Formats: sequence, C-alpha cells, structure tokens
Amino acid sequence: LLAVAMLVIGDVGSIIAIKTAAVVVALAGLILLRWGRTILARVWFPLAYLLLGMPIWDGVIARLQEPSQLLSGSIATVILRAIGIPALHDGIKIMIPAVTLEVMRECSGVNQLMTIIAMTLPAAYLMLNRISRRALLVALGIVISYLSNGSRIALVGVLAYRGLGDGNLRGAHLLEGLAVSLLGYLLLFACFGVLSRNDRPAPNDEDRSRAAVDLRRDDGVLSRLTWIEPATLAVMVAVGAFLLVDRPTEIALQ
Repeated sequence: LLAVAMLVIGDVGSIIAIKTAAVVVALAGLILLRWGRTILARVWFPLAYLLLGMPIWDGVIARLQEPSQLLSGSIATVILRAIGIPALHDGIKIMIPAVTLEVMRECSGVNQLMTIIAMTLPAAYLMLNRISRRALLVALGIVISYLSNGSRIALVGVLAYRGLGDGNLRGAHLLEGLAVSLLGYLLLFACFGVLSRNDRPAPNDEDRSRAAVDLRRDDGVLSRLTWIEPATLAVMVAVGAFLLVDRPTEIALQ
C-alpha cells in the first residue's frame, strides 16, 4: 500500500524519484507478504542495491561535484610537489610553470566513485562476513577512487610540464585515465583479497535450526492471512490500471 501511494504521488506530482523508488518498496512488501520476515531479512541487500540503478541520485551527485573537484585538485597538487614540480592550487585550478590545469566537472572523479561503490558494496556483502571489514572495504574504495583520480590529474600535469602532452580530453589523455584507473582497480582488488582471508565462517547447526523455526512461524501466520495477498494484488492492479488509462489527452495547437 505504501508503494501504491508513492506511485500515485509520484505520478500526480511528476516526481520520477518517488515513482521509481516505489518499485523497490513494492517488491519488499510482496516478499514480506508472501514469504515473511525471515526471507525479507535475507534479501534486503539485493532489494536495497536496486536503488543504485534508479534516477534518485542526481541531487547527491551534483552536490559532490564541486567538493570532489577541489579534493582531486589538492591531491594532484601534493603529488606534483612531491615529485619536484612546483605547483600552486587555487580552487579548481592548478598552476605549474608555463601551464595552468583546470579540474573540470568531468574530471571530478564522481563517476568513478559511483562505479567503485557499486562494485565494492556487493563484493563486501557477498564475500566478507564482518561488518567492520565490509565498511573498511567500502572506505578503501572511496579513498582509492579519489587517490587514483588525483594521480590522473597529476599525470596530466607532469606530461604537460615535460612538454609531452596538452591535456586534451581526446587521444592520449583518455589512455592516461584508463591506465591510472586500472592501477586503482588492481589496488582495490588487492585490498579485497587481504580482507577476505579467513573471514567467512560456515553457518552452524544452531543458526540453521533457528532459521527453520522462523520459517515455520512465518508460514503459520501467513496461512491464517491468505486473504491479504489477493486484496493487495487487487489494489495494485486497480491503481496501475487507473494510472495507465487516466492520461491527459494531448491537444495540438491550431
């Protein structure tokens, strides 16, 4: 019912984020209704992971752009100074002798950050058992994402300082970004390999028996509430049909 309400509100208000999030809420409700709390507790992560594929993050990504530009520029400046190239960081600009680099929004590293988060979350959930190691892997992914992006910007500065590149987004600059990103992914996989050692204990018999008891309890409750399923599905079908049929007609201008 909550998902149906979100669908109606999103449709009336033309709010795409609410309409798309209603899909996840509906799936969670149907699983809870049909198979109970135990199964929902087992599949909560795949359901929540679906949210990453929905257009509800535009505001978050937009707010991350400017801080990520500044952070990537700071990291690049530190790297340039560490290898002996004088550099001055001013906002999104990095000034080195004869060259001024500008960290554009496309080079902020937010896209790579979202990609790495989308990779590390399922890896941590499926392959790691301890919550501390899961959180550490995601945190390492964020750190490696920004470090690799700062290194890529610094590489552009090094090549421009040596007269070997102009920072053009085509050609060699694309290869530079791919090479640095590949090194970042290899480092992330190495961290994952270290954290995953001896971390996944086998479930014991007590956990299995407790889960079986919970399943039987949920099945017993559902057997007494069989009317809820057809009633809920009828409401969902009715609202879906209403939203599908009740559409404003386009009237062309004369």
